[in-house]
Amino acid sequence: MKRIIFVDDDTRVLEGLRRLMRGFRSQWQMEFFDNPLKALEQIEKQPPDVVVSDIRMPVMDGAELLTQVQERAPATIRIALSGQCDRAAVMRAIRPTHQFLAKPCEPETLRKTLTRLSELRDRVINEEVRAEISRIAALPVVPEALTQLRRVLTQDDVSIRTVAKLMASDVGMCAKVMQLVSSNFFGTQRSACLPEEAVRVLGMDVIRPLVLSQDLFTPIPLEEDLSHLGRFYNRLCCTVARAAQRIAQMENAGEPFCTYSYLGGLFAKVGVVIYAALDITKYHQIFRLAVEGHGSLRQLETQVYGVARTQAGAYLFALWGLPEPVVDAVMYADRPSASPVGGFTPTTAVHVAEVLVQRLVGSIGGGQPFLNQDYLRTIGLEDRLKSWEKEVEQVVEETFRDEEREGNVSEPVLQETATE
Repeated sequence: MKRIIFVDDDTRVLEGLRRLMRGFRSQWQMEFFDNPLKALEQIEKQPPDVVVSDIRMPVMDGAELLTQVQERAPATIRIALSGQCDRAAVMRAIRPTHQFLAKPCEPETLRKTLTRLSELRDRVINEEVRAEISRIAALPVVPEALTQLRRVLTQDDVSIRTVAKLMASDVGMCAKVMQLVSSNFFGTQRSACLPEEAVRVLGMDVIRPLVLSQDLFTPIPLEEDLSHLGRFYNRLCCTVARAAQRIAQMENAGEPFCTYSYLGGLFAKVGVVIYAALDITKYHQIFRLAVEGHGSLRQLETQVYGVARTQAGAYLFALWGLPEPVVDAVMYADRPSASPVGGFTPTTAVHVAEVLVQRLVGSIGGGQPFLNQDYLRTIGLEDRLKSWEKEVEQVVEETFRDEEREGNVSEPVLQETATE
């Protein structure tokens, strides 16, 4: 049985939570504390699966409590459940908080959030890796992208459009921006929006201090002979995202579906960055083993960490509250027939886009990309493949043309196997 601790200095709120969660006592063991210091003492003795805390509390506020939980019980899922907070308090809570839910919270919303997180937590069976993933406050970013972003943000007259475009070009920045928008940190929850729109929704008042004052983003320390890898990785992910979106549009899918396809394609390989963030030295060694032909990067990652990169990526994004279709696409893009959702889905679009783009521009890993045509046949879409191939070729041509114009073209690294 999963164990959940609720913390709020207002005893009336705690009584409300008791009543709210009474119907779930058979599923979860729940404890309620009106004193964050006593809650922390109990958490240290026996780390719970989840902590749900208010932000505005005396003696120790929610941001400090969740920071302490992050350090002392890193595998614990950390959720802020709070009403109106000043921006400074929310800013302080960004690093240690996985999701921010607003009061009053519907019982079904809280139940669904906790259930989804518990299910994905169980899939990441390596507790050490799970704890390390839970520690992550933000993914590392390409040094050149961060330098350029910091430079433009020091300019008083920089446009939000310029900032949005820069942030949308880096997977690490996009991931954090989507967390902030998806999890309602600033009362601007959007379940389906593209990264550039998410940056505009958050606004310069949020983005500037996050990047300049709080140093939320850090550059990924790549060895000199691998410095081109970060640029290629971002270009590859952005190309897959555009291709997946275009495939969804070709099937006359609605706007949310197309947006989920874009995000799923953008983040399909986010596990690479997650493992690099955990230990860049170890990841350099794994990558070099792949280069030397000792196995595909994907296989070596799983051997070393005991967790497939798709599971690592899906778990982080579930923690961060990204939309469920995006999490599913990250989890199942390389094996779409394992998805619990049938028919044509964003996972389908991402699977096809990822394989077709890799065939054209290369990727990171070792081997050849695998397209599951049996899966496409099962859902009745195998005959659409030729049309998709032509469209993806067009997307790649457009991307390369844009990259050449901006002087950012880098060479492919390796080919990667996407096995079913």
